[in-house]
Amino acid sequence: MTNLSVRFATPADAEALVAIYAPYILKTAITYEYEIPSAAEFAHRIETYSAKYPYLVAELNGMQQVGDLYMRFPEDWVVAQEVMFADAQTFMTYNANMRNLVMDKLVGAQMVVFNRLEKGVDVMPFHKIARAASRRIDILYDYTDGSTEFDEIEDPLPYDLEADVVEIKDTDYDYVDSQLLLQDIAYYPLGHPCMEARGISVQDNSKTSVADILASLLGHTSEGED
Repeated sequence: MTNLSVRFATPADAEALVAIYAPYILKTAITYEYEIPSAAEFAHRIETYSAKYPYLVAELNGMQQVGDLYMRFPEDWVVAQEVMFADAQTFMTYNANMRNLVMDKLVGAQMVVFNRLEKGVDVMPFHKIARAASRRIDILYDYTDGSTEFDEIEDPLPYDLEADVVEIKDTDYDYVDSQLLLQDIAYYPLGHPCMEARGISVQDNSKTSVADILASLLGHTSEGED
């Protein structure tokens, strides 16, 4: 597969498309449907409506950074949802050997689908990796018997709230002024504020990605407002 391929969806894509569509039915009010359609029903929709309203599938080689894809999008394109599909039988091996690529796909995803799972398998390792990448990501487990279920695991708190005394050490505290941080991120594509004799000017800056901006802000106290 090349780095990116775009094609028309086929009935064979129905199961994957239903997995993407399901959270909108269950958790939002932006669709009129109340029941998740079956893969067969969705395959019928693809066959019936594609001539006028085609579904497009863009497939990205997993060795490619997602940001590289977004940089090539037309300026007026908007990403409605990013979903990662992961083979549960090989996911842990990929995470152990190519963690940076796994995290690259997870951090921006609104949902991750772990497929080819055997019933009874401990899903906590998958949960922890996904939650470490993004606290807001939805997790769906797709089992080999054809059933699916959403992740309902409650993340454990770092402290025992039932204890007589809840001890919080000084090292457990941190502080980030979110408004100043967002202000710096907003400035950075054009430059960042710099004090001069006559006031504040904007210095040019080549950093444009949020990752580079945050790394610079958190690593160098001389740039932006701290």
